[in-house]
Amino acid sequence: ITTFGGRGISIFRQEADGSLTKVRETGGEFERIIARDFPALFNGENNADPDSRSDNKGPEPEGVTVGQIGDRLYAFVNLERVGGVIVYDVTDPANAFFVTYRPPTGQDFAPETIALVSAADSPTDTPLVLTANEA
Repeated sequence: ITTFGGRGISIFRQEADGSLTKVRETGGEFERIIARDFPALFNGENNADPDSRSDNKGPEPEGVTVGQIGDRLYAFVNLERVGGVIVYDVTDPANAFFVTYRPPTGQDFAPETIALVSAADSPTDTPLVLTANEA
């Protein structure tokens, strides 16, 4: 039996009748971005050898939070195995695009959950992205 793990995100639009329509799929974008910009992290696990997870869910998106910063809407996706957070601008969901990837620092592997703290609720008066990590 072969199953493929989550390697990206899907964005849906809720129609007036309550049905959902997929408007954007990232597919293998996360892997292409990490391979291009951070090859030592490509499909590794907790800073392990690159490409050790390509046959087993790749970067493994684990959680997502969406929040507004300024006049833009962003999706922050934590990548459990490869580590870090990848950010997409989803202001126009059908045309969502990659903004940045923040890799793990070496002491914050396997983010399990993610939250956005608004500037109004932040002790630094700037938005904060928080992750809770397994390792």
